[in-house]
Amino acid sequence: MLEFVQLRAYYNGLDWPGLLTRLDPESHRALGYYLTAAERWFGQAYPSEIKREVGFDLRFQVVERVLTKTSWHRLLTPLHRIMNIPRRLLTPTWYPMKIKALWRGEPF
Repeated sequence: MLEFVQLRAYYNGLDWPGLLTRLDPESHRALGYYLTAAERWFGQAYPSEIKREVGFDLRFQVVERVLTKTSWHRLLTPLHRIMNIPRRLLTPTWYPMKIKALWRGEPF
């Protein structure tokens, strides 16, 4: 990211529309997160040519707080396990054993 920031500082007028046409649509969101991080951590202005998605700043702030504050980390770390409860309730208990046996090439 530091090299990207230095590149933007050296070449002030990057062709953002041209860059976006060369990227696949899935990469647009990643570029937005990347530019948001450069804005927050290095003070670079977010390019006006790139549309900022709603919620980029809020999501980035949550991720930043989880990584830097231990209380947020302790609070939100078990969240992924809680969100898997519905799937785990619908999965039969024998299913993981069947998958492991099939991977080993054993009939089940």
